[in-house]
Amino acid sequence: MYVRDKVGTIEFRLWNTDDPQLWEQHGWVPYDAVKQASAMYDGKSGFDPGQAYDSEIAKALIEEGKK
Repeated sequence: MYVRDKVGTIEFRLWNTDDPQLWEQHGWVPYDAVKQASAMYDGKSGFDPGQAYDSEIAKALIEEGKK
């Protein structure tokens, strides 16, 4: 998972060595889209967007990268 701050908006992007096309097929995802997906999450898919895309961890990583 990569994170960045784009003009005050946290964005996420997935990367996986086992699936190199993932980077090309899926662009940067703004946190607002993650919140919308989390609201629709019903627990059946096994992938909780709210857990996978943690804005607090992203903020900490972005701040650490500025040092």
